[in-house]
Amino acid sequence: MNCWSYKAEFLIFLLLITLPVNASSERKLWCMYTEKCKENVYSIENINDIQNQFLNKNFNNIAKEFNELTSYLKKLKVKVFLGDKVYFPTEVTGVYTLNNNKIFLNKKYMFNDTVLIRTLRHEGWHVVQDCFAGLDNGYLNILISPKGAPKSFNDYEFGAKLASKNKGMTQAALKSCYTNDNVYIMSYLKGKTK
Repeated sequence: MNCWSYKAEFLIFLLLITLPVNASSERKLWCMYTEKCKENVYSIENINDIQNQFLNKNFNNIAKEFNELTSYLKKLKVKVFLGDKVYFPTEVTGVYTLNNNKIFLNKKYMFNDTVLIRTLRHEGWHVVQDCFAGLDNGYLNILISPKGAPKSFNDYEFGAKLASKNKGMTQAALKSCYTNDNVYIMSYLKGKTK
């Protein structure tokens, strides 16, 4: 295995919502990372694609935000997919793959509108981290750290967890990525700290 492969495997684990990973989980993630998972994987363009997968559910209360997020992701050439639970380690709701700029949402959990929007916000934040590092270079930038954290603090999940709970944060950051400046995300963050 070459150096890039080791780095790619390591970065997959950094982007998980939950941390425990075993060999079986690693194989499942590698399937998404290498784009070999094709059966029961659906391309998601907007909330209508989610609605079509869960006909008895109503996603109206998150539709606008979901569509804004997917619109910005599309502008950044990041694709979103809904995948069968067999491709995900237990309890993992979503994954962002750095090598091919794709977000995979675990269908097992996406029937719940709160889990759906929080997962897309979370994985969208990883896209932002990737964007500010240079979208195609395989690295992430730490954009937000806890107060008082040393400069060496290296937690990619802190900002993503924060973004998952804050409506508008990921949209502002994605807009900043798209316009190639930090005006929108800085404006959002200043508004939150007042």
